[in-house]
Order: sequence, then structure tokens, then C-alpha cells
Amino acid sequence: MQVRPEMGSGYAVCRPVGALDASITLHLGEAMALMTSVPRLVIDLSEVSSVDFAALGALVGGILRVRDAGGAVAICSSQPHVRGVLRTTGFDRVAPLVETLADAQASLDRRPERFAGVA
Repeated sequence: MQVRPEMGSGYAVCRPVGALDASITLHLGEAMALMTSVPRLVIDLSEVSSVDFAALGALVGGILRVRDAGGAVAICSSQPHVRGVLRTTGFDRVAPLVETLADAQASLDRRPERFAGVA
């Protein structure tokens, strides 16, 4: 499992790759902690093969840190089974859950900007 953080134009993208399980929660938490200062974060789970509850806890913690700093978060995944797990656990009530990166960015673009000077 690896987490590839990427900084884009007005967005950060956290892109875990592989199984999202208890063994990576520390690494995932560290990666998301680096992104708490970004106003808009997309968590792209399109390359995630499976998700467990420990990893969901790490994701919620990261999302709350971003929100506490005034940012907004959206989640995308093209994997139907991953979206199913997120919906079943109510995760889609924590952050918008969409299918593509473009949809996630559009979801965040519709939110009022909270940081001055962000493109």
C-alpha cells in the first residue's frame, strides 16, 4: 500500500493505492496531515482494492482535520465495491462521494471558497 499525495491548481489529491487496511492507517494519517492546510482536498480511492474499518477511521480523522482548518473534502472512486462499502457505512454523509476525480473537483468548486487567494 502506498499513498501518493499530489498538489494541483487549488486542490490537493490524496491517492491511496492498494488495500486500505489497518496496516496503512499510520501512513495514511501522516499523508493526510500534510494536507490539512489545503482549502480543497480530493481523496481519490480509484486505485484502492479493498477497505476496512480501521482505514475508514483514519480517513474520517484526516477529513475532520482538514475541515477544522477550514477546508473542504470530496471522495471519488471508480470502484463500485469501494463506493458500496463507503455508502453502507454512511461515509457518503461525511463527505461527497462521486465516481470521478473531475466530479469530485466540481463538487468542491460548488462550495464557497474559504481561503482568500486560492485559484
